[in-house]
Amino acid sequence: MQFKILVDCGFDQDNQNQVRESDLNLQMGLKLKDLVYADTDICLVVLDRVTDDQTNLVESRLPLTQESKFDIIFSLHSRVALTPAERGVFVYYNDMDKNSALLADIVSSSLQVINLQPFDMPVKREKASNEILNSFFAKLTSPAIVINTGFLSNQVETDMVKTFEFQQTIVKGIYDGIKNFLTLQTPIKTDLEALPKEDPKHI
Repeated sequence: MQFKILVDCGFDQDNQNQVRESDLNLQMGLKLKDLVYADTDICLVVLDRVTDDQTNLVESRLPLTQESKFDIIFSLHSRVALTPAERGVFVYYNDMDKNSALLADIVSSSLQVINLQPFDMPVKREKASNEILNSFFAKLTSPAIVINTGFLSNQVETDMVKTFEFQQTIVKGIYDGIKNFLTLQTPIKTDLEALPKEDPKHI
């Protein structure tokens, strides 16, 4: 049996610091998919879009009404704050869904374990508290989280999030969280013995 994972590569029409959020999210979504497929064959990863053609961005994304087919849903984003001083990685969850909260716990813990220290990026876990996030979670029944990978309103973070090294590090942390979460899914625990053990070394 395969686990099915939907990666929602979020987008925004606005550019910040000469960077499009949609570019970064798609880059990390593709890296996550490649990492999963290089490591195991019991996970099927579907990206909600595989193109960054701005004129067809909305139409090219899979409708989230298909979420019932997936075991986990991730939404990747980058944030824009009112002040450039705000920074960090945020993991948002639906506090009305215990599986969403558990997934957020596990992924945020995995992100804290990996070596984000060279990037000086704090990792925070928060329940959804605004209308946009609550609207996103309200449409879903599968365990889902929103991961904001950095602040594009902060030039230092923008420069980091664009790098291959940062993107590889953060998707490694997300994937470690995926493995840990799926290990807890009792119906097919025996299949998960095929998953490789987590490397204790930092990237």
